[in-house]
Amino acid sequence: MIGRNTRHSALLQAIALCGIFLGSVCAEEIRLGGIRDAVAVITPHGGNLVCKVSFIPVRAFDKPLNAGINRSKAEFYCRRALMIWSKIPDGSTATFRGLRPISSENGVERYSHAFTIPKDGIKEEAREEAKSASAHTERKEIGKTETSVAAGASLLAREGDHMSTIHSLAMELRSTLSSQPPFPTNDDLDAATADLEQQIRDAIEASRKDVRSDRL
Repeated sequence: MIGRNTRHSALLQAIALCGIFLGSVCAEEIRLGGIRDAVAVITPHGGNLVCKVSFIPVRAFDKPLNAGINRSKAEFYCRRALMIWSKIPDGSTATFRGLRPISSENGVERYSHAFTIPKDGIKEEAREEAKSASAHTERKEIGKTETSVAAGASLLAREGDHMSTIHSLAMELRSTLSSQPPFPTNDDLDAATADLEQQIRDAIEASRKDVRSDRL
């Protein structure tokens, strides 16, 4: 009886160890680094890949702006990690078909965002195709069927990170402006315009302070 229990316990331990081993083989951690200490974990899941990125978040602005900018950075880190995972060299351009977000978590110390993409959705472009796609690399929308991004670590560096933050800030403010509803009176329009102008001034000043102090 004791021998049977011992064998049963050993079998359970072996199964647990196999699960840990297989999980470590399937999931690959890619340390992107940079001033935000970005890390990605890519895990095959059926015919898809799940890429979860985490990094030190932007905290310089108000909550809605921070959230939008951090989503944009998460998208960039995800694409960067997928290119590394796919062995696509620096200086190349890739398309991402079917990339979509599945979850996010805004922690105190780190922001994390998970994405999924079909395994065959990552494709390195030929140089001729990359040139024609260069116009799409400035603004990448997850909702599109196919998006392009150039490989490279420049946006992970200090200056590149600040520039990408400012670019994302401008996109978020433009989105806020375009989503404003029609106003019934000129007074309402004037009040909304003044409020938006103040938001822009506050955001620009926060961005200046962020760059000067290098506060993340």
